[in-house]
Amino acid sequence: MRLVYHITSVISTETRAFNNENRAGLNFFTPNVNIFRDPRWGRGQETPGKDPFLTSEYVYALVQGLQRGEDEHYLKIIADCKAYNAYDLENWIGTDSFHFDAKISDQDLVETCIHDAHVAKDTVAVALHTGTDLNCSDFYLKHTKEVLDNKNIVEKDTDRALEHTFNVLIRLGWFDPPKQPFYRQLTKVDIDTSESRKLSLESTQDSIILLKNVNRSLPLYIDQLINKKIALTEPTANATESIQGSYFGKAPFLIDPVTAIKAMTAGILLRKKLVLLHISLRIPIRVVFQRLLNWLDWPVFLIFFGGLDQSIECESVDRTSITIPDIQFSLIHQLEKVVRSSIHVVIMSGSGLDLTYIRDSPQFGSLIWIGYVGQSDGLAITNVVFGQYNPGGRLPITMYSVFYVDDVSMFDMQMISSSTNSDRTYKYYTGKAVYEFGSGLSYTTFLY
Repeated sequence: MRLVYHITSVISTETRAFNNENRAGLNFFTPNVNIFRDPRWGRGQETPGKDPFLTSEYVYALVQGLQRGEDEHYLKIIADCKAYNAYDLENWIGTDSFHFDAKISDQDLVETCIHDAHVAKDTVAVALHTGTDLNCSDFYLKHTKEVLDNKNIVEKDTDRALEHTFNVLIRLGWFDPPKQPFYRQLTKVDIDTSESRKLSLESTQDSIILLKNVNRSLPLYIDQLINKKIALTEPTANATESIQGSYFGKAPFLIDPVTAIKAMTAGILLRKKLVLLHISLRIPIRVVFQRLLNWLDWPVFLIFFGGLDQSIECESVDRTSITIPDIQFSLIHQLEKVVRSSIHVVIMSGSGLDLTYIRDSPQFGSLIWIGYVGQSDGLAITNVVFGQYNPGGRLPITMYSVFYVDDVSMFDMQMISSSTNSDRTYKYYTGKAVYEFGSGLSYTTFLY
């Protein structure tokens, strides 16, 4: 978890610098600690995956990176763990997370949930008594006085919440002289440093997962490309905004794969020893294939960039299927018919997809999966594809077949099979996964 700690340490440093310019607050509602049960869940991309141990290690490193720093007398910023349990539903076929009956196990009911029925305002008393000192909304504002008048809480409860909240501000150095806390000295020169750019690229490269590589189809080396052609197909070949995921600050730059590949191959492009074609899906598919057909007199390397974006999965949007979009499948099938060489596939998503067809078809020489990784996305992918970096990422999720959604109810949060769902996650799932938790290849050959 070294990288997680270093990444969040940079985030908290830059947050302090922004705060000193009155551009950011110091209380972050992160991390999301819910176990990623269901691949349809729109916010699964916010989590580290489906393994409890991995999640606990990730959360510890993330919180430490955000809150600890050079000055041990002060907190750097505040982290708030959220979405603790049974949270795998946002908005699924018209039912949102505020209006559904979450079916959870008796064990979870006894150990983690409210024991007796309460009306909504009674949760103010429960929340205050169990240490929820701050409410991100107006719920406390609306209901605390009524609950106080009804004697469900006493002023000592609200005083304690206020004391805890102001204590946090004190630990941040909020009331100290401006020059006293070390973090008050951070400025814009501490934002987007060369070191943080290197860390961004390193972490992105480390997260890339090579799922298929038949006959060492990858990497592609520059000398292989001389007098060849490369075709790059969308929809994510020139993705910029979508590579950032669902929550992000303003990036200093966004490098898409097309831009990075052009830069990587600039030497032979300028000498006209390579032809590079970026095929946009903004033009009719028939035009796309006409362009490809006109190319087939030369050997062609084709890289298909596909996957999902925030219009398909995000907070408030769950998926109804776990396949890639139909237009992409149609394009893949058509590419098989006209391209005689191996097709390389790069899939970007924040959750699992049924990639059985790409896995099993001999036409596809390689398959890379990557999440929404931010500003260095295109450069990291290019470094892996062209052999500048040896991939070593491992899947933090299980990729199920398309039929999984027929076996599991989105409303059932249990992990072990019941009347409405089958077993789930690598701990209990007994079916045949498309790719199992922990899958991932390398360019290195290992002997055991």
